[in-house]
Amino acid sequence: MNRLATFFQGSEKGVGGFYPKQHIVAVYPTMAAAEGAKKLLDAGSTTIGDSIAASGDEVLDFVGDHVVERGVVGGVMRELSSLLGTEEQYVEQDLEAAKKGAAFVVAFCPNEERKAQAWKTLEGTHPVAGRYYSGGGIEHLKSEG
Repeated sequence: MNRLATFFQGSEKGVGGFYPKQHIVAVYPTMAAAEGAKKLLDAGSTTIGDSIAASGDEVLDFVGDHVVERGVVGGVMRELSSLLGTEEQYVEQDLEAAKKGAAFVVAFCPNEERKAQAWKTLEGTHPVAGRYYSGGGIEHLKSEG
């Protein structure tokens, strides 16, 4: 089983596809940068296992498994989500970055305090992009591009 699937345990599934509610997703140019950011994040956390660094290949495998699991209905929902400009456009951006060697840090942040603390740490590591997936939508912590 993919490490990301184990980490999320199904909590990443949204109506249109990938939606890791109550998680920060930060994108880094290399795996070394992502691993360094995760180490800093872990050093400031009291909760073991609330973050993960993943390579672009791991992300591509995870998304591939996710697409197979969702099937035709998932494909239709992804297309609708993409047309509405919701989370699917960010998944596509992340997949393109993953194909080019980017790596990712994902941190579970169940409340505002944890989100603020985690983002403060991650922001100092200069990710390429950062977003928080809340129940009410996607908060852009660092804009893409």
